[in-house]
Amino acid sequence: MTLRELIITQETPSLQDAFIEFVPQVFPGVSFRAWRERDGWDDRYTVFALSEGDRIVASASRQQMDVVLLGKRMRAWQLSAVGTLPDRQSRGLQTRIMQRLMQHTPSYELMFLFGNESVLQFYPRFGFQQLSEWMFQAECSLAPDAGQPPLRTLDVARAEDRALLFRIAADAAPVSRHFAATNHGRIVLWYCSNFMPNVLRYVPEHDAIIAVEQSGDLLHVYDVLAPVAFDLKAVLPRVSSAPVSRIELGFSPERIWPAAKPSHPYTESPLFVRGRCAFPSEPFKFPLLAQT
Repeated sequence: MTLRELIITQETPSLQDAFIEFVPQVFPGVSFRAWRERDGWDDRYTVFALSEGDRIVASASRQQMDVVLLGKRMRAWQLSAVGTLPDRQSRGLQTRIMQRLMQHTPSYELMFLFGNESVLQFYPRFGFQQLSEWMFQAECSLAPDAGQPPLRTLDVARAEDRALLFRIAADAAPVSRHFAATNHGRIVLWYCSNFMPNVLRYVPEHDAIIAVEQSGDLLHVYDVLAPVAFDLKAVLPRVSSAPVSRIELGFSPERIWPAAKPSHPYTESPLFVRGRCAFPSEPFKFPLLAQT
């Protein structure tokens, strides 16, 4: 059957439906349906795909990003959803899609993506290089604060809470000057619609949102969306469910928690970059909830 080249955008809902059916066949457990229904798909997200009839067999997506790199604000492209149906692999379809995406994407200073161990040799063919990232930890002794009400958990199924997320993300300062994103509320929404439904907490006194999750005595802080930096340690007793001895931060912490140190390399999804940009010489982490 002849392959058809598709470009799927916010304005092509019927093609979005085909893409939504395709995704879990390549990425088990992942869905774009709730994210789309919750106004996550905007004009900054585009999918390049190949189809056989009404069935998508391969795809690669691009997300327009506002990023900060070594203190410089710039536009960038982040690629994702790069995959092929199992029964159509080893036919060069992904190479064909990547070539088309690169040809039809306006040039910015930076293009980047997060891959996996099976594609370490694939992306360098298109001018990408792999960079190392680190997770950060800090020793921190704190306990739940019974004297104050806990911070409210946002429910992204509610339109009011999504509006709050989008507003705060649009005005939030970058969490780091090393390598970070701004205005990435719809990417945060994707995580909350798939794997992390209860991680967002609203901090009213700072008009901020923090993304946190506790595992035993370890508190994961995935992201902080706030107009200005504030004392994060002071509000964490209002999100902890048990005593905490360590904090893990999924971003470069120099603004939010300067005492945090690199703890271990981040290897779950290797970072690939393309562009004539300088990158931090010291350990860094692009925010986990800004990855697509």
